[in-house]
Amino acid sequence: MKVLLIAEKFPNKAQPWFANTAAQIIANGGRVMIISLLKGDEQYTSSVDEYSLINSTKYIKIYGLNLALMVVSNLVNPVKLIETIRGFFKYKSDPLLFPSLLKRILYRVALAPLCIMDDVDIVHSHFEMTGYRFLPLVESMRVPFVVTFHGLTPPGVPTITPEMRAKYTKKADLILLNTEFAKYQYVSLGADEKKIQVLPQGTDTNKFTYIDRSFGDGGCVQLLSVGRLSVEKGHAYTIHAINQLRKSKIDVRLKIVGQGPDLEMLEKLINDLGLQEFVELETNLSEDELIKRYQNADIFVLSSISFRDSLCKETQGVVIQEAQASGAVVVATRVGGIPESIDHGVNGLLVDERSSTQIAEKVHWLIQNQDRWSQIRLKARRNVEENYSIDLIGKKLFRLYKSLIVSNGEN
Repeated sequence: MKVLLIAEKFPNKAQPWFANTAAQIIANGGRVMIISLLKGDEQYTSSVDEYSLINSTKYIKIYGLNLALMVVSNLVNPVKLIETIRGFFKYKSDPLLFPSLLKRILYRVALAPLCIMDDVDIVHSHFEMTGYRFLPLVESMRVPFVVTFHGLTPPGVPTITPEMRAKYTKKADLILLNTEFAKYQYVSLGADEKKIQVLPQGTDTNKFTYIDRSFGDGGCVQLLSVGRLSVEKGHAYTIHAINQLRKSKIDVRLKIVGQGPDLEMLEKLINDLGLQEFVELETNLSEDELIKRYQNADIFVLSSISFRDSLCKETQGVVIQEAQASGAVVVATRVGGIPESIDHGVNGLLVDERSSTQIAEKVHWLIQNQDRWSQIRLKARRNVEENYSIDLIGKKLFRLYKSLIVSNGEN
């Protein structure tokens, strides 16, 4: 079985689950080809090298001048010219993507050689906009099309139109969503519920190993938050919670790991509150360094928020499983699909969104109830092993692929 995976950027440090999906396909006996619009980050998850995924990646540069260069390359190279002619008549142009007739023709010539690939069994897209760009390619291949929806983009971040989404989901043979909340959300946006399967994003429990440690090792309580430095992650509420705890003479430290547009704003907030010694922003960690941060943390906080004027909400929060697997107690907001992975008071704690006071109260409660610490951590680790293990998720995905191929052969 050969699976064509569609990516916006690969490798992507912020999206290790994409590389993990490719790795699981190979681990279960399949092959992968990755099409990516952009070359990726220099730092990335170890599975990229372990499974030689960059060698399996074809970069399709279709932005600006690169589109014209691809067209010229396809027309002047005799071999590519033949492939372009053959693929040109299989490609179906899309006026929704490019209203300009000239742009549609250029795009068609640029991608035409890909339309004659005949050794692909499944196409799988994890990104709506990028997947939609390659929809004519998918239609030309006539193989099962799988899409994974990871949630809506925050306000201000480009996304596809409702008309594009309707065409995208109609073409899909299988729609994978990571939580029941995401399923409800995507159905409300027009997706066919009959095509949907809930399949969480997996966590490598061999990589994110459980470390047993005493509460508050090192003289103070270590808090950690991992996530994009942008408003939807609610980092400001965690910082204000630290300020409240410090004012109550509670010795806590916080590390926030991530990159994003709110870096300067968060730095200013930390400075304005006088927390420079107690809150640290780390923006460029390797995978090994990130794993160590999880293993050294006593409490992990995910303070994601929802937007009142948008459906954008956290659908799963994979960092929760990474923290649970590593032995940190999770405090997270009741937003989107987050409550599906946390049994409140059993394997983590939930708080209302936009409440730094509740975050501070739960951290304080944990400090005062250290006898509950070990039980919560062990049950959290078991939760990940039984429901989110990447090996378990990978086997389920591969079975779904096989079922689609069989169904496609019968039609």
